[in-house]
Amino acid sequence: ENFFEPVEVFFFDSVAAQILVVAEDSVVVVVPTGISQGFVRLNANGGTSLSPQRFFTARSILVNDFDGGGLRAETNKWVFRGSINQNASNAVQSSNPDPFSGNFLHLTGTDNLNISWIGGAQNHVGFPGETFETFGISTSANNTILEFDANSNGKAYTNIILILLEKDGSPNDFTYEMKVDWSGWKHVAVPLNRFKDLNDAIVNPTKVRVIKVHMIDKGGTKKELEINIDNLTFTEIL
Repeated sequence: ENFFEPVEVFFFDSVAAQILVVAEDSVVVVVPTGISQGFVRLNANGGTSLSPQRFFTARSILVNDFDGGGLRAETNKWVFRGSINQNASNAVQSSNPDPFSGNFLHLTGTDNLNISWIGGAQNHVGFPGETFETFGISTSANNTILEFDANSNGKAYTNIILILLEKDGSPNDFTYEMKVDWSGWKHVAVPLNRFKDLNDAIVNPTKVRVIKVHMIDKGGTKKELEINIDNLTFTEIL
């Protein structure tokens, strides 16, 4: 706030940035060449302020936006497992709930087998004639984030397990469990250092080749669970 002229912005306290837009509640600048991270200082008519956190650059790796974009956009080749109501022909939908943006992955199911696990979807792991490679992540588990938009469509008892698998690495599942109990669509960001196997080992992002989204009836509700996922993305903090 109080971004009144004259305004100056510096990276590393001395490298000046080109200012594009100044408003009372925001400033848009061009990051100077060669600067990838650091604190930002702003001088304005209202005084001087130093950012409480370091600025950093990031790279996004889109997995699937379910509209045809992403490294794993061939949704008809995704694998569907368990007691879910969808398959490759009808899991990508555009309504109910209202879409966050375009199409999304829609999964529903009930624990009819009394095993808590209902099932879900995963990107394909190699069809005949295809070689399924990694996502090309180069950052560590501390500097890599799995991001997506999620909506349980009012079924706030829905729990999901996110699962990552490695290529030429550990054969174990690296998992992270969460409850989707909010209203409407919400953007979710999960650091990869939260994905651990049964031995408490952390996943190696450079080897990740598979993402699974599965539902579990953790509370034994016997109700139909629902999860809707959109814009699956890995973000690297460089």
